[in-house]
Amino acid sequence: MVQQTIAAINSSTNGFAIILIIIAIYLTIRMYRNFRGTKFKKSKVYRLPIIYLLLTFISLFILNPSILDIIAVLVFIVVGYFIGIWLSNLGLKFFEKNGETYYRRAPFILLLWLISYILRFSIEFLYPSNILFGLVTEMLLAVTSGMVLGEAVHIVKSHYKYKK
Repeated sequence: MVQQTIAAINSSTNGFAIILIIIAIYLTIRMYRNFRGTKFKKSKVYRLPIIYLLLTFISLFILNPSILDIIAVLVFIVVGYFIGIWLSNLGLKFFEKNGETYYRRAPFILLLWLISYILRFSIEFLYPSNILFGLVTEMLLAVTSGMVLGEAVHIVKSHYKYKK
């Protein structure tokens, strides 16, 4: 019985470590692409926030939320949206390369989202029965997801101004 428990802990720890490694690889690739610049395409700019918002809601529904929890997450997303618009001003740059428009976004917004996602995932893994920890980290994830959405909207609006 003890060996089965130890084996279960080791296998879940290995799974957790593998997911953290995958997230680290993803972060490295995203940061490298950001420093090089990304070709501007409106659909590409909006794809990332949509994925992040979906991940936020998937992790929320793991907690079996009440209506109040869902409303709170939506409010935190809106707050994050406005923070994202403001913060994206600090790092957004457009430039031309090979006749195409490229941009560099503020890397700390993506970094904040990934840290909040790792934290949310870790809480779910380490304290699966603690709903309060889960909801608090879910609110943090909601704010950062809103920040990514606000940044995307700001990038598209700034691109329009850049082209004029």
